Amino acid sequence: MRASFPRFLGFLVGAAAGLVLLACPAPVAAQDTVVPQTALSPCAAVSVASREEVAAGTGLAVSPDGRWLALYVHTNRGGEVTLRPRATGESHRLELVPPALPPGVTWRVLDAVFSPNGDLLAIRTTGAIWVVDVATGLIRYQVGVDPERQTYPGKFSLAADTLAVLFWPPESYLAEANAKKGVEVRLYEAATGKFVRSVPMAVDSSDAWTDIELSPDAKWFALLRRPTRWPGKAHLSVRSPVSGLTRWETKLSAEDFQWSADGRSLIALGKRLVWLDADTGKQTRESKSDAGSSEYHRLRVNETAGLAVGQFSRYSRWKRSVMLSDQRDSMIVLWRLDGAAPVCQSALPPSQSVEAWLTSQGEIITLEENYDLRPQLRLLKSAQIVTYKLVGK
Repeated sequence: MRASFPRFLGFLVGAAAGLVLLACPAPVAAQDTVVPQTALSPCAAVSVASREEVAAGTGLAVSPDGRWLALYVHTNRGGEVTLRPRATGESHRLELVPPALPPGVTWRVLDAVFSPNGDLLAIRTTGAIWVVDVATGLIRYQVGVDPERQTYPGKFSLAADTLAVLFWPPESYLAEANAKKGVEVRLYEAATGKFVRSVPMAVDSSDAWTDIELSPDAKWFALLRRPTRWPGKAHLSVRSPVSGLTRWETKLSAEDFQWSADGRSLIALGKRLVWLDADTGKQTRESKSDAGSSEYHRLRVNETAGLAVGQFSRYSRWKRSVMLSDQRDSMIVLWRLDGAAPVCQSALPPSQSVEAWLTSQGEIITLEENYDLRPQLRLLKSAQIVTYKLVGK
């Protein structure tokens, strides 16, 4: 009995020490700040210059010179646009009042585009286009529905003090039925909204699947009719804004394009970047990289910066041909124009979407949205504006 007492005493001492240790809180480990990845963070060729959280659902436009941002939001009751200088100056805020629309048609802001010199902002909405003076933030004029012909203003283009707008019949604007009664291209003075002329055309497509781009001098316009079924190719044509006559037309596997700054070429994005001669439509050069089978192309070019940025989704041609699921792999690619070589390529997860702009200062400005993925649902939960710069610039 005596011999076991020291053990018992040792047990009591050890237990007491254990209780003291339990009673004392453990030191708190230092927590690292986790910064979510951005769309181009895997690219070593670019670095993040700034990032800004914005309200989910915010739309963005960036002026080509990088001096202005246009942020817009909307509900079915109206929209608000904020013109914000990136350096110094005063921001401008304006409200958009939806036009009268047929029952069941939801009004929304579709997109916004700055003019090439950045002095005007055109805002395309359901049933109306507003043109805004950037310096003052005042609405100069509105292009709306033609009540006599019952046609709607669709896609548009700004160049050389000219605004060109495609006007569609209701079935080709509010739905996706091909225009049977023809389409008009209406030309306006960009600064004043003064009507210049109308060019009637036969276009076997609808507003959702057609894009228009004026040449830099506004002496020609290009019309792209994207394929509505797979497999298919787009139809790209160059036409006169005076007579409407076609200069040339070609088929190509691309869904977006842009005129070169000198008007001598058209740059199109498909599985490669391709350059087409503006006089003949013949391909003159192409990028070195091949993205394979892809669709939903989106291209922006800034020749002052010597850069192009493309966005698209890749798919399996074999799986699609046998009606199997072909999960899309969204991509964003940055090219240098001089050698047509890719600078950066980044895959995007299904929970992320990106829209990118280039500035003449060599910046890449993106609107990056994050989604909560659930069965049959993709819910927008956050958004941010990220500015990137090329490493070494």
